[in-house]
Amino acid sequence: MTSTFNDFLLTVKRYPFDVLTLSETWLKDNTQLLKYVSIPGYNLEYRNREGIKGGGVGAYIKESVKYKRPKDIEKVKPELENRIYG
Repeated sequence: MTSTFNDFLLTVKRYPFDVLTLSETWLKDNTQLLKYVSIPGYNLEYRNREGIKGGGVGAYIKESVKYKRPKDIEKVKPELENRIYG
């Protein structure tokens, strides 16, 4: 995701969808990295694979969209890369 983020950002600016989802983000819990991939006007929700190379899912959700992240599922099945409900 980080290697193509600038191209992705141009696409988001051209087509301002309410929700964008990504797979194989390769993101980690790194404050600088997460700041780099933030997009003004969007919340970033992500689920990383810590300790494992690759994987991960993410969603950019416009700040005007109300949603709830299903953290109860994450606690029961931490290996799942799940979705976010609107």
